[in-house]
Amino acid sequence: MRQKPLCFIDVETTGLHDTAEIIEIALVKTGFFSTSVYTTKIKPLDLKNIDPVAAKINGYTPENWKDAPLPASVADDIAKFVSGCTLVGHNVSFDLKFLKLFLSSYSEYNPNKILSHRNICTMMLAHEHLVPIGLKSLSFDSIREFLGWTIRDKHDAYNDAMDCMRLYNTLIRCSRLKRSYIYVSRLGRRLWEIKSKQQRIRV
Repeated sequence: MRQKPLCFIDVETTGLHDTAEIIEIALVKTGFFSTSVYTTKIKPLDLKNIDPVAAKINGYTPENWKDAPLPASVADDIAKFVSGCTLVGHNVSFDLKFLKLFLSSYSEYNPNKILSHRNICTMMLAHEHLVPIGLKSLSFDSIREFLGWTIRDKHDAYNDAMDCMRLYNTLIRCSRLKRSYIYVSRLGRRLWEIKSKQQRIRV
């Protein structure tokens, strides 16, 4: 059976409530020989429904989104891009929930027919491979800190989707030896941080 291409997804929304809107989406599709990227901001239609906390996290302002396309103008392109793919996301059920609602509302494609029913959650991979070696939280920023990756002040869909792909490639089929390497690397970073702090105190 031919393996479906993987499509790493991240969406930014106007909140966590059921009526929240997607205001940014990034999709990174990987095949055997190529990688393709689709990313766009999307203009929200209900400005009264924007959660201030969500806006602070994803950087939404009317000025930053003034040139964003309307949902209906990008929905079919998004549907075509993800069609037939296995979606991979950090808490992928969240992204999938809003993607299905978005496509149902604005696209001519039926999301139940084009989206795979089997998807991959990198939170589960982190729970399997990183929690046993000391990870305390499955939030993406906690994982970034644990692995020594860059933590950004604001979330954006493109960087989160790229980090999702990076996390998947780090953890998929993660052997005991690889887990040991991650643990030792993190221990080395912690020791270096402690030594640097002690040197600053002496000065």
